Amino acid sequence: MKVVFFVYLWWPKTKGTRLVYETLLKPVIAQHETEIDRKIMELRARAWDFFIFYFHNFAQAGQSTFIQAFQYVLAQSVRFSAAAAANQPVPTHLFYFFP
Repeated sequence: MKVVFFVYLWWPKTKGTRLVYETLLKPVIAQHETEIDRKIMELRARAWDFFIFYFHNFAQAGQSTFIQAFQYVLAQSVRFSAAAAANQPVPTHLFYFFP
């Protein structure tokens, strides 16, 4: 029976989908149209707030990581310069960002 109903809805010549939509769904949607539109707008606003929140956190974490990496490179540069001035061997772990 389910297969017959599915074929009825799917088969273009029977236009079952149009009948079901126009008799069952369209009146309900028309009755609650303003509420549906309001919920969609609320969802859109919440999604935008969610995006802004995570973008802000991502930017903050990226900035923090960049500053830490830059400070590490500067510290290695100072160590490299001090080792070169004293004719000592250069440290081999120069390219590790986080010790």
